[in-house]
Amino acid sequence: MIRLIVDSSCDLKQSEIKEDFVTVLPMTITFDNEDYYDGVTINNQEFYQKLSQAKELPRTSQVNTSTFLEQYKLAQKNKEDVLVLTISSELSGTINSARIAKEELGMQNIELVDSRLVTFAYKALVNEAIKLIKEGKSLIELRDELLALREKVILLAVIGDLKYLIMGGRLSRAKGFVANALSIKPILTMVDGKLDICKKVVGVQKGYIAIADLINKNYDVDYSRPQYVGHSANENMALDLQKVLLEKTKIRPQEICELGPTVGTHAGPGCTGVAFFIK
Repeated sequence: MIRLIVDSSCDLKQSEIKEDFVTVLPMTITFDNEDYYDGVTINNQEFYQKLSQAKELPRTSQVNTSTFLEQYKLAQKNKEDVLVLTISSELSGTINSARIAKEELGMQNIELVDSRLVTFAYKALVNEAIKLIKEGKSLIELRDELLALREKVILLAVIGDLKYLIMGGRLSRAKGFVANALSIKPILTMVDGKLDICKKVVGVQKGYIAIADLINKNYDVDYSRPQYVGHSANENMALDLQKVLLEKTKIRPQEICELGPTVGTHAGPGCTGVAFFIK
């Protein structure tokens, strides 16, 4: 049997896991020197409440080596092969922790895959991994198919509130002031494992339309695979985006997800987007 190990930045909730071969390892969020474990000692609602009151952004930390060692030893005891699928290595050192633990134990039946993704785009790949395991793929087949599939996952999202990008230093206060004054909203996508701005629009509603236009003009969507809409503490925004997608594209989201602390720390509440596969 194959044990699938992922980290909580994929925003797959424990309540959603129906397969006993899936393990979600929590990322750590630190508010004012107090550590919380994503999905274990803090949930999304509590996180966004704390974030709204924070004077400084919390820190998010990778899953450590000792946690992976513990999971590998358990898998070894249960005679399981292990596939580790992590958040993008450009955003976290989690896969390095997984690699160090593998080297320390010298286990050969562990494969590591860097998703090059985050949040519900990463979740889309995790769900495909679950399907492949249930289909009976071998560990090597699983690794190779996921490496190919990760290149076909597209994430497009609009940031509704620039406050948290400014707080985190990802947008200067001067540029943030001008952007807020003009109601400029960035459209984000994943490029080489990093979140990058692909377009700027005036107003969130135009952001939804811009996302629909980008999909129609730039992507050959694989409609045989699921599509996801995600949001950070604002489901109404996700529903508004979904409405635009239904009207202007062939995207038919199967699920509405909520962004957890890893991306929510920087995006803040009021971010929404779509993830899908291309052919």
